Amino acid sequence: MKLRAIAFACLAVACLAVSGCGGQKSSPGVEVALVPPGLKSPFHTQTVMGARAVAKELGWQLTVQAPDKETDFNGQIGIVDGMIARKVRAISICAINDKAIGEAILNANQKDIPIFVHNSLTPVADGKVTEYIGYNQFEGGRKCGLHAAKLLNGKGKVVILAGIPGFHNTQRTGGFKAGLKGYPGITVVQEQVCDWLREKAANVSAQALERTPDIALFFGASDEMAIGASIAAREKGKKVFTIGIDGNEATLDEIASGGVTATLGVYPDRMGQTIVRQMKKVLDSEQVPEYVEAPGVIVDSSTLADYRAGKLWSEPKAAGPEIVRGLGQP
Repeated sequence: MKLRAIAFACLAVACLAVSGCGGQKSSPGVEVALVPPGLKSPFHTQTVMGARAVAKELGWQLTVQAPDKETDFNGQIGIVDGMIARKVRAISICAINDKAIGEAILNANQKDIPIFVHNSLTPVADGKVTEYIGYNQFEGGRKCGLHAAKLLNGKGKVVILAGIPGFHNTQRTGGFKAGLKGYPGITVVQEQVCDWLREKAANVSAQALERTPDIALFFGASDEMAIGASIAAREKGKKVFTIGIDGNEATLDEIASGGVTATLGVYPDRMGQTIVRQMKKVLDSEQVPEYVEAPGVIVDSSTLADYRAGKLWSEPKAAGPEIVRGLGQP
């Protein structure tokens, strides 16, 4: 397995270094598909925008479809099967459920349609994925935990606002807890599922502040939940730190205005651009690594301008899989 990963990494470097690496070039008019878990989150809408921009440059048709709810994994499977029936040339999925999506991936494999998984480096249970494109979510969560410890000077009460149960949430919250290890003065007093939703997070945060007025920091496993916590704190006249994950424009505006304290910026629009560019490489018969890791950086008021200017972005690189670990496991 290690030899295979090294080989993929070497091929990736070679393709970056030598122009024209690969076989026959893909032509304009190609139809490819992007299947997010939903389109209500700013993260997914920005990913789509980035993907559309590159598809337009290539003269490609990008078809985007998502379930109405991010809990509808059966709906996501049906959408992927529909894209297979359309005979699109490639499909990228941000899976709701990494185990359930295997059925649809196996169907695509049978039709020789390349499957990409984006916003994740965690292997799915079944089927062959051509390439995973994402940031390391556990390490991203750990960075948030370390930043929280710094903000709190190693002491204070913390609430975790969790997303829909699954590997995305497990990695992010587990990483956050790992970042707090070594700081016995910091206590997680509550961890509540808020389904990635701003309104639900605001309600949970308001109730938490009523029960425990001296909460010092809220960590949202997504930006929308961090914004919800920030709104609740302002309405109650409380000054608390709020940290999220995504780097969405709405959150950047909140950081600029003094609302949200910080986020793990992962450049969702550039992730979308990377997806389509990697699709083109595969359709041009180029070799690509199985895992491509995009950057994740802490963004606060001191680094906001550089993040928005793209100065904190680094090109995605060949990497290995992110294995799901138990909550809090280092």
